[in-house]
Amino acid sequence: MRYLLSLALVIFFTGCFGSSKPEPVSYPNWYFNPPKSDSMYLYGKGEGYSEKEAVDAGLNRIASTLSVSVESSFESQKNIYQVGGQEEYTRNVSNNIKSNVAKITFNNYELFNMAKVGDKIVVVVKVDREKLFAGKKKEYDSSKRKISDLYKLSKNKSIIEKLNKLKEVNKASNKAVSLAFLLNTLKDNYKIESDLKTFEGYKKEERSVRSSIKFYIKADRNSKLLAEPIRVALNKQGMKVINNFSKNKNVVQIFLKGRDKKAKAMGRKIIKTTLNITLKTNRGNVLSSNKLTLVGKSSFDYGQAKESVSKNLAKQINKDGVMTIIGLER
Repeated sequence: MRYLLSLALVIFFTGCFGSSKPEPVSYPNWYFNPPKSDSMYLYGKGEGYSEKEAVDAGLNRIASTLSVSVESSFESQKNIYQVGGQEEYTRNVSNNIKSNVAKITFNNYELFNMAKVGDKIVVVVKVDREKLFAGKKKEYDSSKRKISDLYKLSKNKSIIEKLNKLKEVNKASNKAVSLAFLLNTLKDNYKIESDLKTFEGYKKEERSVRSSIKFYIKADRNSKLLAEPIRVALNKQGMKVINNFSKNKNVVQIFLKGRDKKAKAMGRKIIKTTLNITLKTNRGNVLSSNKLTLVGKSSFDYGQAKESVSKNLAKQINKDGVMTIIGLER
């Protein structure tokens, strides 16, 4: 009983003298009621354990707000920037634009308000809309010049070289499109319709070049079964595979050469195939090469094991893409 009484007294005094409640913190009124963005300035509030962390949070809030506005701008312009009304394509473009805008950097901003609240810093940052427009316009104009120069380099190239160069053009164009919609959002009277048509023209040309390529596959005895997954994947990409070789300039030859090693383990038949893939122009000039190691297994015979190799190649193509598998992309 005496022990219990002593324990109760210890707990009582510990509660009275050994603990203290954290002092309540009070956020400034301006943090809950920051200025609204207008035609001249953009505002964003943020908090963090350092000034940089708080400022970054405020700028991220501004970027997020701009991203929503850019999405609205895209909706009004998507009839220009789309492919045959394909909704999936349009949705992907929209997501890409929003993602890029959400990552924009702000080189000019001001600390409109700042205070220390407990162990945190709270801020409201202010961005001059006109200065932001000027900086992004300079970046946009530089991007357009680089894209134009890349496009010029695609002229008078072999069909594969042209395709690869156009892919570079369109990768750069994707970022430029995001900047175009951002500029249009920052300044309503900034017109982007002409540029959007130009960017869309690049995409149409890439698709046209891609569809004009004709692949001819020549496989040796050990790789006959492996030609089919490649053929199917190329067709899915909108590219033609011809059965008879032609010296047409748009023909690209795919040479498949396989080497098999057979083994048995735990009652199963195993084939390990080393597949060499070489791409050549219609004139026999080497464009690229790749080497794959594929394994197939069967409980019955080596024929089924080889079919397993073919299925595993198809899985590899689905994972990495047929252009990577045949050596056109790294």
